[in-house]
This record gives sequence, C-alpha cells and structure tokens, in this order.
Amino acid sequence: MQKVVCNAGCQKEFVLIEVGTARIGDDIEAVGFTCPHCGHFYGHYQNEKIRRLQEEQRELLQRGKRAQGKALRRLLQLIENKKAEISAEMNRLRAIVEGGAHG
Repeated sequence: MQKVVCNAGCQKEFVLIEVGTARIGDDIEAVGFTCPHCGHFYGHYQNEKIRRLQEEQRELLQRGKRAQGKALRRLLQLIENKKAEISAEMNRLRAIVEGGAHG
C-alpha cells in the first residue's frame, strides 16, 4: 500500500492497494488503477501483441546478461527497437480505447 496523489485529475490523495487488470475488449486489457475520487485511469492497455513483444524483450535482456562487445551493442539496439514497438502499440490501443478510433 502506498499513498498516491491524483496529479492528472482531482489532485486528491488516496491509498493505492494494488494495480489491477481488467478485460475491456476481445483482446484488450487495461492494466493500472483509477482514482477513487474522480475515476482518472493511470496505466496502459495491452493485447496479445504487446505481451508477445514484452516476452521477446525479456528474452533479449536475458541474452544481454551474457553478451559483450559488438554482440552486446547489437542486443541493446534490438531491445530499444522492442521498446519502440511496444510503445507504438500501447499508443495505438490507447487511441482506440480512449479516442474511439478503429485500428
């Protein structure tokens, strides 16, 4: 448990007990929490593609623990590319869920 301030919404303080997951579509989940006072959502949306990309990123990170030199630099670049893919997909999902866009 920790105290949190709703700095993007009502500015009120509340105690965060846990971060949750809620299914909001066929393949979309919301991961995060909402302010109990104003309902502002803090978190992200994910789907199967994001979970797959995150798993690929974890595998690259594991390989990076043993890599050196050029191999390490190449793995770091691949990890950055995965981060960018994950971020782009999360932004696309946010636009669909919060903006009503179709993707």
